[in-house]
Amino acid sequence: MNVSLRNARSVAFGIALALVVAACSGRRAPSPAATPSGPPLLLDERGTIMSLAKLRRNVDLRPFMPVPDPLAYAALPGLGGPDTPANRGVGIEYVAPSGTRMILSQWPKQGYQLNFITKDITATPCVPVIFMHENIAWTSKRGAVMTLIADGGGSRRELEREARRLLARGACTH
Repeated sequence: MNVSLRNARSVAFGIALALVVAACSGRRAPSPAATPSGPPLLLDERGTIMSLAKLRRNVDLRPFMPVPDPLAYAALPGLGGPDTPANRGVGIEYVAPSGTRMILSQWPKQGYQLNFITKDITATPCVPVIFMHENIAWTSKRGAVMTLIADGGGSRRELEREARRLLARGACTH
C-alpha cells in the first residue's frame, strides 16, 4: 500500500475518532426521573402547579380531562367564598390536537351568576360564549364553570374548534 494513502487513512480515522469523542464528552444519559424542560407555562400565572395526586388532595372538584396526558395541573383560587378545597378550581394546560397549547379551567357550582356581555352563562349550560375577544366560557349541566384560553398564538377559530371538541367529548355533562 502506498505510504501517502496509508497516512491519509490514518489522518481520516484520527479526525473521525476525535469528532466522536468530542460529541460524547460531557454528555450523560438522562436520568429516568428527569422531566423535559420547555417554555414557561401560562398556567403557572393562574394557580399553584402540582401533580394530579396532590391536586386531588387539595381540590374537591374532579375535573374533566381534555387529553390523556396534559402538560400540567394547577389548583386555582375559587370564584368566590373562602379558599377551601370545595371552592377551588382546577386548571389543566395541554396541547390540543391542533398543536396549540390550551388551558382549560374548571370551578365547581357555587350558586352564582356569571354575566358575559349581558348573558348569564349559568342559565344556558353547554353554550360557549366568547369573552375578552379570544377566550371561551360555558357551564356544564351540573353547573361547573369552564373557561378555555389559548396559551400563546392560538386563533379564535382554533379555540372555537377546541371548545366544540371538548363539549362533544363530555365537557358539558361533567
